[in-house]
Amino acid sequence: MAIEGRWERKYSEPAPHVDGYVKIARLGVAGDVRFLVDTGADATSLQPDDARALRIDPSQLTPQVFVESVGGLASYMREPASVWLFDAAANAWRIFAIMIEIYAGEEDDGEIPSLLGLDVLNRCRCAIDASAGSVLLDPVIVDEASGSVYYPPSVRRLG
Repeated sequence: MAIEGRWERKYSEPAPHVDGYVKIARLGVAGDVRFLVDTGADATSLQPDDARALRIDPSQLTPQVFVESVGGLASYMREPASVWLFDAAANAWRIFAIMIEIYAGEEDDGEIPSLLGLDVLNRCRCAIDASAGSVLLDPVIVDEASGSVYYPPSVRRLG
């Protein structure tokens, strides 16, 4: 059982994406977000197009933090959130509690995707295969003491 994504050519090169659902309880917002799967991003982030679609009011955000990336220094706000990814084979939502980073810089041209970062990806077995056009994320928890692997308790089944 795994969360399935796909390769999209939204930008210059095809890249792995997954559809998710984000809830930010303190702000009272929730909605669908298409994430670029980014193994180089430490944290999951919302970019301006998705923040606007979720109707996030920037005046309600917590103080900003600065994140250094390959593009330079960027300003973000951090909020407790949950990212929900659907596992169709299990007919269940896999839920990840994280601190999501919301871009707080200047307006962009809509070309920057929201990113699914290592704060979520490190809790999954990831199979990203460009030649097959497949993206599979299998959420697991590894018990360090025993080496046992099990699914997290944050699963909501449908039906």
